[in-house]
Amino acid sequence: MSRIARTVARMAARTLPIGVRERYREEWLGDIACSREAGVRASGIAAGAVLFSATLRRDTPDMLGMPLTVAARRHARWATALLLSAMVFAFGGYVTGAFANGEGGILLVASVLWAALTAVGTVAGLAALWRAAAISSPLSKIAATVLTTSVLAFTFGLLIPSTSILAAVAVPVGLLLAIVGTLLGTVAWAGSSGATQPAPETSTPVVSPRRTPTVLIVALVVAGVLGAALLLLLSSGAVWLSVFVIPGVVLLLGVLFVVRARRTAHDTAPRMAWITVAATGALALSAVAVGAMDLLVWSPQTQAPGYTTDEIWAALSPADLAYGIGFAVTWIVFWAVATLVYVAGAISVLGRAARPSTRSLATAGLLLVAGAVFFQFFAGFSIGMSIADTLPPYIGTGSAGRAWYAMAGQLALVASLMLSIAPRPLPFRIHVTA
Repeated sequence: MSRIARTVARMAARTLPIGVRERYREEWLGDIACSREAGVRASGIAAGAVLFSATLRRDTPDMLGMPLTVAARRHARWATALLLSAMVFAFGGYVTGAFANGEGGILLVASVLWAALTAVGTVAGLAALWRAAAISSPLSKIAATVLTTSVLAFTFGLLIPSTSILAAVAVPVGLLLAIVGTLLGTVAWAGSSGATQPAPETSTPVVSPRRTPTVLIVALVVAGVLGAALLLLLSSGAVWLSVFVIPGVVLLLGVLFVVRARRTAHDTAPRMAWITVAATGALALSAVAVGAMDLLVWSPQTQAPGYTTDEIWAALSPADLAYGIGFAVTWIVFWAVATLVYVAGAISVLGRAARPSTRSLATAGLLLVAGAVFFQFFAGFSIGMSIADTLPPYIGTGSAGRAWYAMAGQLALVASLMLSIAPRPLPFRIHVTA
């Protein structure tokens, strides 16, 4: 029975905030070890541990092991990373679903999976957002309310028929609320105390200078791009423009967070940094190679079944061929050169002091992959339209592999968001004994 009680006590301790976890774990295990001599039932101590964990107020500095402003910022960063990731998956589900309508099978399953990840990311992100707002200022609670209403507006617009007038209103209302909520949340963030990080080898947070100007710049850029998307949607009804602007905002956010990422002071780069640069560089070059094959071989053959690539090129007019091949080659050259510049630049600073962290290098490499994949669609648009106008069955489409290619790029973008925005684990030392 005491073994079960110890297991229950350990599990209850693991649900506690990290700053007090070790203290209560040792206390409960010690009480259980001495329970027989004290005439106390071990199961009662275990039950008390579970009850304590379930009723503990966790929004105090003593329980959190850090100031409330630090905890609020960490929750807010999780909320940002999760909600932006949900946006990526939502866009990916839209793209994958379009391919699945023609192909079916496993692509349909992938589309459903992406929808599920969208829902999970949204719910988890809103939960983190409200956890931050609960221990922060009233303005943070207003921002959380506005952003939650924005999410509900988008969700409502998806659930009702697209021909409904309410569906047409829900999207611009959601965008407008997203702009307002982003600005309010940024003002609340900038008005809180300076960013903090725990000092190495200790659990005591150390206050560092605030970076309010950078935060405000990010907010203004995001609000401006979202505002442009809203104006385009209202003025021209160009829904696809607003749909493609959202991933661009996500990519821009990731780039800005990489630019302002912390640097580490080491005389030499660890092996993991070298591995990270090599792996992400190879992944980015592979993305360019696969995208090139899709642009020049797989998608053209899918659009004009029964024709060879030579026959497809021969059927196009010189102008269409020049524009189409030109866009594709420009995309290939640009992203290949960008990858080589990234690798060369990373190698040149790896051995220096104050080099970028391994996490920042990984984020930059993954952003290269995501950017190459995202803009591959635009590179193939011209040539795809030319083939659709010239050869039967006269439809614009892409290969099934393009859907998987797009999903891989979306995963790379989500990974970069998590690495650059989500807070790093706190360096508390947890000693777990058998």
